[in-house]
Amino acid sequence: MDKKSVFSIFNIKKSVSSTPTEKDIKENNDGILQSSSRVVDSFGSGSVTTLLEENANLLSNSQTCTDPQINSFQSNTRVNDLGDIDSGPAKPILEKYPQTQFGSQKRGFSPTVYTCFDWIEYSVVEDAIFCYPCRIFGSRTVANMEFSTKGFRNCKKIFGSRGIGLKYTKSKLELHSSCQYHLTCMTRWHAHIQSKTTGSVHTLVTNAHRDKILENRDYMLTLIDIILFLAHQGVAFRGHIENETSLNQGNLKEACKLMAKYNPTFALNYAKPTNHTSWLIQNEIIEICAKHVRNTIVEDIISAGMYSVSCDEARCHKEEQLAVCVRYPKNLKVEERFVGFLDVSQSQNADSQSYDGASVMSGHTGGVQAKLKEIRPQAIYVHCMAHKLNLVVIDMCKHLKDARNLFNGLEALSVHFSQPTKNKKMTDIQENLGVNP
Repeated sequence: MDKKSVFSIFNIKKSVSSTPTEKDIKENNDGILQSSSRVVDSFGSGSVTTLLEENANLLSNSQTCTDPQINSFQSNTRVNDLGDIDSGPAKPILEKYPQTQFGSQKRGFSPTVYTCFDWIEYSVVEDAIFCYPCRIFGSRTVANMEFSTKGFRNCKKIFGSRGIGLKYTKSKLELHSSCQYHLTCMTRWHAHIQSKTTGSVHTLVTNAHRDKILENRDYMLTLIDIILFLAHQGVAFRGHIENETSLNQGNLKEACKLMAKYNPTFALNYAKPTNHTSWLIQNEIIEICAKHVRNTIVEDIISAGMYSVSCDEARCHKEEQLAVCVRYPKNLKVEERFVGFLDVSQSQNADSQSYDGASVMSGHTGGVQAKLKEIRPQAIYVHCMAHKLNLVVIDMCKHLKDARNLFNGLEALSVHFSQPTKNKKMTDIQENLGVNP
């Protein structure tokens, strides 16, 4: 039987409409199934029938696909028994392959080429050899489309030939495998296989970006620890001269240089032009840490439910600063925390004032409370309650001998136990009782 008549069943005419009708699909499938028996007789293998039936279903399914991008991505040909981008090259093993007449001899495909060239795939329908990477990862604009679209059918030139003088000439498969276009497609194919294990380029870039973020965070955490250490020790951060030629660039930069000596990752980030060690960044980090400490103190006060405030005012460089401290219980222990300094040089909107009974403070004409009332009339003067209690105790001791003896005894005990080691007898008693002096 003529070969052209056998494979003419796959020359499906294109429908005018973008979506074929059910009638057209049915006619094509019927024609394929009716001609399958003739193909089996020509090939001489019963396994071809199954392939042709599967191919008929694939043809009907492919006609219902309306997305041109998917069709062009899966393959550059319309042959449906070849591999796709997920399955890889199609390499069917048959008992007998179709034979083609070349002069006085019949030649056909041999599966031994599978082991020689991993890119080869064979189409039973077309009885042709295709190049899988060129077909899947190639372009349609290349002049040589024999292995990517049409298929290679000249089985005579599969294994090469010997010409005049018995000189060996390369086969068509060897020539194709060494061309630049094929090597480019092979590189794309191997990159696709590699992307399944290592991830796509987007995944690799995302992982590199994530690693860079973690590296930057570790660097900033180390820098914050250095700043907190210097703040805890109460030493200056900056030096007088911080340029590269300075022998002492300040405590912060010298500590960073020491850390970079033993931490290569920190050294790489510290050597960059932007290493976050400027005085602006230092002040910002200190302010962030101070805000975190204040928030922690506020949370402790809220959980305790009670607190007391202790303030003291002092002059510093022509400024009046008010130091504010709070005291609150936490786990049956009294905690005293310093909150901060308040500049009261300009804003002195006091609504009340309290001092001891000294005339220089509480005098109604020339005392501090009178001077403050001239500026702020709403500031009412109240005598200090602690000083009032002290005056009451002093007057009581003047009139009651027992009270005077009590407070004198308490004072003597306080003086004695402040330095108990001077009393030899008391020291011996403490040693006998096992009490540390």
